Amino acid sequence: MSNRIRAHIRSNVIGYVALFFAISGTAMALPGTNTVNSGDIINEEVRAADIRENAVGSSELRTDAVGSAVIRADAVGSSEIVTDAVGSSEIVTDAVGASEISNNAIDQGEVAPNGIGADELTTINRRSATSAPIANNSSGNVGVQCNAGEQVIGGGNDASTVASGFAVIASRNDGANGWRVFIRNQTGSNQTVTVHAYCLQQ
Repeated sequence: MSNRIRAHIRSNVIGYVALFFAISGTAMALPGTNTVNSGDIINEEVRAADIRENAVGSSELRTDAVGSAVIRADAVGSSEIVTDAVGSSEIVTDAVGASEISNNAIDQGEVAPNGIGADELTTINRRSATSAPIANNSSGNVGVQCNAGEQVIGGGNDASTVASGFAVIASRNDGANGWRVFIRNQTGSNQTVTVHAYCLQQ
């Protein structure tokens, strides 16, 4: 009888040990601290609810690990993007509209040659003004401003004569939103000059 009992116990010892742990509620703990790694976690078993806020930073993400498919709309703001982090190759065509560009954010150094066509500009208005007569052997100037809701983008002038001795000294911006031309008259008679400002309708 005792031989049969010993034989039974030997053949079922693993089962009895497992039963003991199951009944007693004993669990095996991982040794030490911080010893759970990715190999201990079943794929897709960690959810957003299991991660505390701000617990995952850029240093914990491998390059290209986060794609557009896993980012919800409007989840990333400008404060979360470092300067020059987004290049033109990462922006799809027509993804950035006028409402997403602040005033004066783009200057001529950031526009490729022939990068802006006429069909991409709004109406351009010409504003003009003519000087009072400028006496011989004297200098004069005249300026003109764009209207409210317009932005000056250039300027020029027309003179009352093409005679030698009538010289444009300067043609330049006048304040923040206008154009002014400066002339010297040595033609022997009074002359006038007309200034033009080219104003982009905003």
